[in-house]
Amino acid sequence: MNRKTANQEQDVEATSVRPVRVPVGTRPRMSVVGKNPNFEYRWVNDYPGRIADFKRGGWEVCTNEEVDTGNFRVEEGGSPGSLACQVVNGGDGTKAYVMKIHKDLYDEDQKAQEQEVRRTEETLTPNTNDGEYGSVVIDRSGRK
Repeated sequence: MNRKTANQEQDVEATSVRPVRVPVGTRPRMSVVGKNPNFEYRWVNDYPGRIADFKRGGWEVCTNEEVDTGNFRVEEGGSPGSLACQVVNGGDGTKAYVMKIHKDLYDEDQKAQEQEVRRTEETLTPNTNDGEYGSVVIDRSGRK
């Protein structure tokens, strides 16, 4: 083995150990990595009563062991068992927490919301008895 071959082998070892580099400014600020495909995730701001409302709706707060938020701030250390969160308003210190819900419950909630939207859309038809005219057409085909 010559000197050139030895350097190439060392380069291969060095690159396999090195963590993936993400250039500054290209990582989304509110990203979550390591999600379980059986759950839906979202960030929830910690306003009074908001986290409790989500918990009553079946949502769970995620820990740092479950997901990776890419948060490497010194003042927000990730001790074992700590909740996955991030400061979203530096002025008042408001934090957002990562919460998850099982996909079955999430889909059920989405169907209920869709039914409410459709019920509201039905009220958009004009009352021609009162002299109103025109029409409202709601196209759900996905065409533009």
